Amino acid sequence: MYLYLGFAVLLLNLVFLLAKWLTPESELLNSFKKTSHFWWTQVALFLVSIVIISAHYYGLSKAEWYTSPMFEMDSMLYTGEKNGPAIQHEEFPYTNSPFETEVFIPGSSDGEAAVLNLTSKKGKSLKPITVRLNNQRAPLLLKFPENGLWKITINYDKNDTGPIVVEVK
Repeated sequence: MYLYLGFAVLLLNLVFLLAKWLTPESELLNSFKKTSHFWWTQVALFLVSIVIISAHYYGLSKAEWYTSPMFEMDSMLYTGEKNGPAIQHEEFPYTNSPFETEVFIPGSSDGEAAVLNLTSKKGKSLKPITVRLNNQRAPLLLKFPENGLWKITINYDKNDTGPIVVEVK
């Protein structure tokens, strides 16, 4: 959204510059009292567009750590992507307490292995966990050493899928 808004303001800037070049005596340009007012408006519009476009990319950089959405499937609540890997969500995970859940990887084969890598937003990583899939699901027991946001990246069939971001309380 911000990207479109930023480019719209930049387009407005371009319209003013084209009007100055093609029709310097136009009604649009006669609305400025002095020539310096025109150039200050151009600088202001350009800076506003740069700030809006930068806000878009700043938001994208933070989106990596947004908590994954929840969805319902087979009358169970899951956290993750609806068509991607997810974990069953019966309760919130708590620090230093066992969190029993189930990982779901659509399109996986029975007996195949998947590797789960857990990383906290603070930079702490846990030892990778290997699970065997049965009917696209595998039971999982996790224990998070600290609270905050944790990202679970699932490596299945030599591809990184996910990630699933959960909040540990």
